[in-house]
Amino acid sequence: MDFWIERYIENQNWIRLLFIVYILIVLCLKLIDPVQFKFFIKIINYNQYLRRYVIDRKLNFINIFYLLILILIVISFSFFIILYNNTFFYKEIGLYRYFKIFLVLIFFIITRFFILKTLNDYLNLFKDYKLYMFKILIFYSYLSIIFMASLSFIYITENISLNVLRFLIFFSLACILSFNVILLKNQIKYFPKNSLYLFYYLCAFKIAPWFWLSKLI
Repeated sequence: MDFWIERYIENQNWIRLLFIVYILIVLCLKLIDPVQFKFFIKIINYNQYLRRYVIDRKLNFINIFYLLILILIVISFSFFIILYNNTFFYKEIGLYRYFKIFLVLIFFIITRFFILKTLNDYLNLFKDYKLYMFKILIFYSYLSIIFMASLSFIYITENISLNVLRFLIFFSLACILSFNVILLKNQIKYFPKNSLYLFYYLCAFKIAPWFWLSKLI
């Protein structure tokens, strides 16, 4: 099995180019906003980062810095999905298929963002929705970097296997679950009357859409 996977992805030059593009986008973040980039890479100053760019300032997600972060997230998760599909379902690894996954994923994320924003405006689930979304964006950007570093290493060293991908899946799910539990726990703690709405929100808008998306990619 491992030999088949390694043989199937050899000479995929576009994948190496993908890693280069990812690194270039990270460098662009530094050039566009070097001050915020310093906060971004210093995870230990995460609370200070939140206070400076969300609490003390008027946050605007329609910003080249945050849009590039979104692209980084989609690049890494799209590549992970195409490796997952190849390893577990023997689907082709190709540039066309990667772009299809990329476009579907980025359309899904943007659409979901505006739907959730409209829902929150109506139900007021999160008192500071921008702070909530900012935490999600930064969390997934860190997870994206871990993913891309791991995937590039196992690709270059030709160590792509079922066990490696299973570990990455388990690791990512554990991180995502823990992160969301902490976020929702704080919301329930400070706004207990929204608990029932948050349960529906979690089922209908946090979990179910990803199952629907899996049918497309």
